[in-house]
Amino acid sequence: MADGQQARPSFKHAVVKKALAPLVATAATAATTYLMRKALELWHETVQPKLEEKGGAEAMAREAADAVSNRLAPVSDAVTSKVGGDEPEAPTPKTPDASEGDADRSEERRKREQRRKQRAKALDQAKAS
Repeated sequence: MADGQQARPSFKHAVVKKALAPLVATAATAATTYLMRKALELWHETVQPKLEEKGGAEAMAREAADAVSNRLAPVSDAVTSKVGGDEPEAPTPKTPDASEGDADRSEERRKREQRRKQRAKALDQAKAS
């Protein structure tokens, strides 16, 4: 054969491949069905009773979250102490300009909130019509 040509599969190879394809698909389906049935059986016999014994999925999730939190607490404390997060921040001195800025900011926030409410009301009215 020349370098640029590929070998064609033999007739025998093609027939065997076509004959075995449905058998392989059937075997895969049967194996999947068996495994799913066994998994469901295992769930009902072992996992579900233990889950109910501990108070349900919510209680188990809460318990797991608490366990993780307890394990991470020392690490969090160590990081916080190295970074210096436990120290209270020094109070910033209040100047007359700062209080005026706070008043301006709260006024701007109030106006933005009013605009949001107006947009939400207009949107609700548009949906209703």
